[in-house]
Amino acid sequence: MKKLFVCVASALLTMLSSHAAEVRIDHPAYDKKWAATVTERSVFYAPRWGAMYRQKWEELVKIDPNTRAVAIHLHGCGGLAGYEFQVATFMMNQLGLAVITPDFTARPGNKTGCPSVLGVSLPSETGGRERIREGIFTAVNSARLDARTDDVEALVAYVKTITDKPIILSGHSEGGRTVYHYDKVDPRIVGMAIHQQSCGSNYAHLWRLPTSYKTWQSLDDRDAWAAEPNGAVPNCAYRFKGDAQNNLTLFTQSGDNHAPLNTPAMKDSFAQWVNGLLGGPFVKQPVHNEAFLEGVQNKYRILAP
Repeated sequence: MKKLFVCVASALLTMLSSHAAEVRIDHPAYDKKWAATVTERSVFYAPRWGAMYRQKWEELVKIDPNTRAVAIHLHGCGGLAGYEFQVATFMMNQLGLAVITPDFTARPGNKTGCPSVLGVSLPSETGGRERIREGIFTAVNSARLDARTDDVEALVAYVKTITDKPIILSGHSEGGRTVYHYDKVDPRIVGMAIHQQSCGSNYAHLWRLPTSYKTWQSLDDRDAWAAEPNGAVPNCAYRFKGDAQNNLTLFTQSGDNHAPLNTPAMKDSFAQWVNGLLGGPFVKQPVHNEAFLEGVQNKYRILAP
């Protein structure tokens, strides 16, 4: 199965290379108006409490001392799935981060960027080869990445209405490309995390990330999904020039695993980076459920006419 995955991924990268010069192909799913729906397309997680509905999350983030920061974590080309749950679980339980995982593919008319079944890309199914050739629903299309960053901007604005805690932007695979396509300088955003995504030449036109941001990047050195057509897996260090070189924390390891946070060493590197941003390790503090119940209940109080 792994050989099949590598062969298919290599074929996809070869096909994608023909679209490297294409900058923008618009589609109704990428209309900026859909960013207004992003909180309704998101799953919310809170440290020690787990996944929950938005209204309860809003009260917890305000009150619970275990929430040190808010992470917005972006899924890969297949849409919201198990990887995002795994990353969010690590972030909230080990690092004290409240997490939002938006589903970009839920925009009306949108498609996944990699037709797949349980994470194994099969481009001959569901029109995958045709979709790659047309380029609309792939990460090489800057219109797709622009739309994803519209969602991020809307979520950052939303978080600011809830809390003044710092924000971390994080993304895996196509979500990692979305992170490095984000071009807004915002003092509330304290760090950018690019999970298992390279800075290959086919996607060079997507880079917009200000290198003033503290950035963490992870890579397996034989990851077919993050490689050039020649098999090389280039990191993003060349983007960080001069004084900005110290802003990139790069974690690489031997392997071909595309999953985020896939080894203890990778998790440890990410944890050290987050703890460095937030001033030390996460220390759990006691809090009672009733501390925020009134705030939640008030959201559902039936008002007299």
